[in-house]
Amino acid sequence: MRRLSTCVFALACAVAALAPCLPRARVEVAPRAADFPGWPTELEGDPLEPLPAGASEGAFFRAFGGEVGRFRLGERELVLRWIPSPTRHVHPAHRCFASSGYEVSTPKPVRDAEGQLWSSFEARRGHEHLLVRENLVDADGHSFADHSSWYWSAATGSSRGPWWARTIAVVAQ
Repeated sequence: MRRLSTCVFALACAVAALAPCLPRARVEVAPRAADFPGWPTELEGDPLEPLPAGASEGAFFRAFGGEVGRFRLGERELVLRWIPSPTRHVHPAHRCFASSGYEVSTPKPVRDAEGQLWSSFEARRGHEHLLVRENLVDADGHSFADHSSWYWSAATGSSRGPWWARTIAVVAQ
């Protein structure tokens, strides 16, 4: 039994050592930030009204690898991120809210009226209570409710970019 486990371990090490030498799948060249198509004018039937970035958001917006914009969407606020290539710099909104002092509920997947998959959670801080949902959408219209499945689909080439990350927050009634 011990010899079998030693052989399995040695085989696993050999495969790991040779993995970088294996041929890679052909991947399309990702769009560059210079290819940014501009912001959409509406979402879900509401026109987008640009909002200025807050002081804490400005540095993040400048360091992000794509484009980031903040908008009013009717009674809601929207943060839109245009992502030209797979990156680990795209984080879930519930982490951002939690790191900003909000108590957040566990994100749950939901589908909207158009069948798009979203992640939805509540964020509370003091008397403020927000309902937040977010998703990522690829160039073919496929939606992802969680960043991990988006990242691996994008990184392996099974999801084609560029991608839009959409985070919508509304004050809970």
